[in-house]
Amino acid sequence: MTYLETVNVFEREESGTDAFKNLHRSLLNLMKSDPAHAAAYYIIGTAAHNYVMRYEDQAVEPETADKAKQALLGFCKKFAAVLNASGEEKLAAISAIANDYEWKIANF
Repeated sequence: MTYLETVNVFEREESGTDAFKNLHRSLLNLMKSDPAHAAAYYIIGTAAHNYVMRYEDQAVEPETADKAKQALLGFCKKFAAVLNASGEEKLAAISAIANDYEWKIANF
């Protein structure tokens, strides 16, 4: 499965922890098959994994789950937009994703 296919699958899934687990697993697999983009896959996959670790065994308000999914989908799409761009543009996108995750996401 390609990165874009992975993002499309995540986008179509419900906002439950299984969607985040599947995204994490798929991105880890992509790290093996597409090592040139492993840093992006790792950062986005880690965010998905952290959501699962935080919420897997508890009830989550649909609004919270949807908000988290939209944030993660935003990361996915930000990198998708530069997938075929220069290395400099990819690095800028990966850096922006990492900064946004660290400083703007409070719930996972």
